[in-house]
Amino acid sequence: DTARCGELCLEIFRWGGVARFSGDSSRQWVERHRASGALPTMLAKARSLLLGGGSLEAFDGDRLLMNAAMTKVYAASAPEGQLIIYDGRVGGALGLLAREYLREQGQQKVPGELAFRWGPARATASRQIERNPSEGSWKFSSLYRDPRRHQIHAALVRDSSRLLTEASALVRAAGGQATPACFERALFMIGYDVRRAG
Repeated sequence: DTARCGELCLEIFRWGGVARFSGDSSRQWVERHRASGALPTMLAKARSLLLGGGSLEAFDGDRLLMNAAMTKVYAASAPEGQLIIYDGRVGGALGLLAREYLREQGQQKVPGELAFRWGPARATASRQIERNPSEGSWKFSSLYRDPRRHQIHAALVRDSSRLLTEASALVRAAGGQATPACFERALFMIGYDVRRAG
């Protein structure tokens, strides 16, 4: 049901406080594919690529998008816990954890597999929020400053979803209770301001 699929995407945007304006690229992408009747197919394609192991080059900002709005839609379209919502807060928290791990290990550079990307908070005059976990020689890049940002962001969703799935399996094997969504929610809160989370 293409019409209902489009409505649900817009409901997810409202829930997440994203894609709030008619000119937003995510909202326009959803509307374009809803009008053509292809929206369910496009979401299924994105989900398949994110859950699979193939190339993510279709996430080029036109065919498929990946940003703070669409990561919520893709996570909602996947079976429970298989895809996390990777936004600027989650990326900032993962970077913070990676930085502290590297500090404990005595490593001065961030290796590629721990190069999580963060996204800035919406600017307001009343508060200063820091989501960049970079410190000293530990440098983490922004999600939004690379021409290939949609593909890079898609890879971060895929890899981080797998990481949190493995982490939750380890917790359960030790007798605890955790799901990838539990980790995602905790990271979302930690990443609100990485200076306070330290």
